[in-house]
Amino acid sequence: MVRLVLEGVDQFEQALAQLPPTFAERAHGIVYTSAAYTRDELRRTYPPRRPTSRSRFEPLRDVWSVQGRDKGPLHARAQVIHREILAQWYEEGTKDRVTRQGWARGRMHGKVPVAPVFVPIVMRNRRIMNEALVQLAESVGLTVTRG
Repeated sequence: MVRLVLEGVDQFEQALAQLPPTFAERAHGIVYTSAAYTRDELRRTYPPRRPTSRSRFEPLRDVWSVQGRDKGPLHARAQVIHREILAQWYEEGTKDRVTRQGWARGRMHGKVPVAPVFVPIVMRNRRIMNEALVQLAESVGLTVTRG
């Protein structure tokens, strides 16, 4: 027989009941403001499509968007996405195509070099957002442990 004992649940429920009513709204605002700032930074940083280019393989810079993925009042989520499938080629690059036997079959549209823009910007802004959420939680009296 296994017995599970959870200690501190009553204190945790009391702490949640004492949260200010604006706590969820402020956390939601931090998450969505961070996502919008990330979207705008990606739009500025992403390379524009050349005006003389007729290539469909240059990703557009103005198709970044923010989608809400909330899971309740205290679980605000936002996702920054690029609506063009070819953006992955820009981020990860392309490679030479070969058959199973190893025969070269040409490059995937000019061998696009790796130029990661998305991941560094998102990671930096996520770190800033997490710090703002921690400060918000500490400002209402919650104890936040880091590590």
